[in-house]
Amino acid sequence: MGDWGTGQDAAKTVLAQIARKNPDVVIHMGDVYYSGTDFEMQNYFYNIWKESLDLTKVPTFTLAGIMTCSAGGAPYYKLIDQLGQPASYFCLRNDNWQFLAMDTGLHDNNPEGGGPTYLEDTEVTWIADKIQNRGNRRTVLLSHHQLFAANEAICGQSVNDRLNQQLSPLLPGVDMWLWGHEQTSSFTKSTWAFSRAASAMVRFRSVSRTSCHSDVSRRSDVPLRLAITGSFTTTAT
Repeated sequence: MGDWGTGQDAAKTVLAQIARKNPDVVIHMGDVYYSGTDFEMQNYFYNIWKESLDLTKVPTFTLAGIMTCSAGGAPYYKLIDQLGQPASYFCLRNDNWQFLAMDTGLHDNNPEGGGPTYLEDTEVTWIADKIQNRGNRRTVLLSHHQLFAANEAICGQSVNDRLNQQLSPLLPGVDMWLWGHEQTSSFTKSTWAFSRAASAMVRFRSVSRTSCHSDVSRRSDVPLRLAITGSFTTTAT
């Protein structure tokens, strides 16, 4: 789920419904309103999160978004420490699937706007390694920010060209890309995308065209990698 951290009754209801499904893993696609302050992180996310989910049994993760990091990012890193999440980007694997969660919030921490967000080169290298060494697994990318938008401009364009340049060589090895951030539907000729309630689904059929802290240095260069068989677990290697 994405853009969930509002603290409102509707958000609590959604999380309670998810908890009743007894999930193996819960991933939040980013954004705690309105600017990711420590008060908001604790009261609009963590306190509600731990009341609805048994964090000793269910691994949970949250991505960095613009509303997550507008207050500088330190509260976000405090939150992922509380969740036991070692880094802002990570890989979840079992025998058949891998979920690659990206940190698109690092370079989009200005709520008044700026250039299009992008990934650190080291993170792109890490993503490439996971895709190239995926074996027989299907790959799903996860991010807060969208690659393209049908109904709003990304710095004056419909596509984030910088992010596209970084990831387009890797997209033939990607089966689906899920993102948050926007609340509208997006369609292109070369991809299928569906965005509703702040989450998008992109299934790559062909590829033709296809930030989060200003004052915090804590960011792991060795992100979480779960090498597992069967159900997703929190056993890190």
